[in-house]
Amino acid sequence: MKKIVTIILAIIVALGAIYSAIVFVNWDYFKSAEFSPYYTNKFSNPDIVVKYHPVKYYSVFNSRTGERILKNVSLHSSIMEQGDSLLLFSEKEKFGGINTITGEIVFKGIDSEPIFKSEGMIACIKNEKLGFVNPSGELVIDYKYVHPDEYEFNDGYFLNGLCVVKDFNKEERLIDKLGNTVFGPIDGTIEMNDAGVFVKTDDRITQYSFDMEVINRDILYDVSELYLESETTSGVSMEPKMFRYSLEGSKYGLMDCNGKKLTEPIYLCIMPLSDNLIKASYDEYSYSVLLNTKGEIVDINQ
Repeated sequence: MKKIVTIILAIIVALGAIYSAIVFVNWDYFKSAEFSPYYTNKFSNPDIVVKYHPVKYYSVFNSRTGERILKNVSLHSSIMEQGDSLLLFSEKEKFGGINTITGEIVFKGIDSEPIFKSEGMIACIKNEKLGFVNPSGELVIDYKYVHPDEYEFNDGYFLNGLCVVKDFNKEERLIDKLGNTVFGPIDGTIEMNDAGVFVKTDDRITQYSFDMEVINRDILYDVSELYLESETTSGVSMEPKMFRYSLEGSKYGLMDCNGKKLTEPIYLCIMPLSDNLIKASYDEYSYSVLLNTKGEIVDINQ
């Protein structure tokens, strides 16, 4: 029995010596490494200090205990959101996250590259495919979408719980934070801002709420004045009497001064010729018709 106790005590002493050696090494490194005020200020916990050495890898310490929490990592402060408490780090081509309030490692060992965060969701690239990891380090949306750098208008950011992604057949869709498809896929483009979701197809732009209820089926892409010359007692009036509008950017229609649509947007170019005559071209090769101020085609044979 005494022999067993002696062995246990010897093990405890040995473990204590090992722990003391580790603490000594950490303290020695802590005292010799360069202080990084930029990254240290990312932590709200006053005990957490970030230091770096000549090759620019960073280590995170608890200055009160001397514990080295992270060793030789890259820190991704540019990926943090406003008010964010999760600082991402990379270690041996894998990434993790550390809580800037407690100094605790939340997760590590994710085998992909983090590129940005939005509403807590971490957009990651693996084999040139886009996926999403949640703030707990769980892969909730698999790597199966086009890299955001290849999008024309969208970049994979979440807004009000929704995100625009592109399939490899170039169709776009809206997904939620679990990867469920909320809208689409469509052969067109989807954009989002604080006013809602805007779906652009070949012939129109439709505005939706974030619940995907239609707000406006005909969003105007462009509106501009058409000045029709009219004689007045004081000379030529330059008040706009009509407008041209576009629903998708390349074709135009006529609208009166009260916002009433007079023609569909089928013309490439609309140009006023006089007070009551307008030239409307179907294409760039001058296939044109004449319109009156009601948007009606004028029969030049009458």
